[in-house]
Amino acid sequence: MPPLAFGRLQHLQEVDLQLDAFRAEVKHIETTLADHGDIEAARRTLAALQKVQEQTSTTLRDAELALATLTTEVEEKSKRLYSGTVVSPRELEALQADIAQLMQQRSVREDHALQAMVAAEEAENARDEQRDGLESLEATFATLEKEYSARLQELAVEIPAREEERTALAAQIDRTLLTQYESLRARLGDRVLVLVSQGRCTFCHIALPDTQLRRAQQNQEIVYCDSCGRLLYTAL
Repeated sequence: MPPLAFGRLQHLQEVDLQLDAFRAEVKHIETTLADHGDIEAARRTLAALQKVQEQTSTTLRDAELALATLTTEVEEKSKRLYSGTVVSPRELEALQADIAQLMQQRSVREDHALQAMVAAEEAENARDEQRDGLESLEATFATLEKEYSARLQELAVEIPAREEERTALAAQIDRTLLTQYESLRARLGDRVLVLVSQGRCTFCHIALPDTQLRRAQQNQEIVYCDSCGRLLYTAL
């Protein structure tokens, strides 16, 4: 077998490895673009926080309304108390007691309103923070999507060009050698044609027996590494 056959096969292998890398890149890009998990999770979290914010806002409005209603009632009774229209001692005493009770209730309502205000502010801040985070994620994904889409367009040109190159190279290689090479690639993947250097297979680094080494150095026949099973050749 002419030594040139191994040179062409080595070239073919480099093309195959490049095609492998290109196809793996396409798969990675497609997988990445199809995976919206982080964004979807962020959207679900935002929806939940938005619901909490709406609930706390409603609670705050109810608390403020209840406080305002009670304050109005206190003011009205106080106005009546000091208007001079109530002259009966018993009625005045009852009115003062009502006002005192309402003042206590108002104090409790003020506490409730303050707690509701704090809760509403916290919920609003949490929602806004999550919304900002989601917008950042979406912006990052949009940029990535643009870059990856451009790369996919490049690969759509590069892969067919490499495939054409491979077809032309394969036609120039001995059919038996090519069959063995492709069979090994299907079984082992990666690099299957391996250089012999300093008497060793450069893939598994095992020293070759003298007889096997001499056969490999001649580049006249198919020689396999006894350790890793790959095709061996020596530099011309």
